[in-house]
Amino acid sequence: MCEFFDRIEAKGKAAGIAEGRAEGRLKERETGIRNTVRLCKDFGADLEKTIRQLIELYSLSEDEAARKADEYWNLV
Repeated sequence: MCEFFDRIEAKGKAAGIAEGRAEGRLKERETGIRNTVRLCKDFGADLEKTIRQLIELYSLSEDEAARKADEYWNLV
């Protein structure tokens, strides 16, 4: 019976680790998007050029890239 619980515990730990890694990747991607917007703005790119960069670098749809650019444009 203990072996059964040990296996369940191991599966739970593995699932938790995988979930934490996935969350970390999403957070890092969002940080990258925010930094890209900041760099584009710092180097004089307009909002439209920034949106094109987000589409190219992060494979975002045009709508999603526009939302992200708008979200971060005035924060940086």
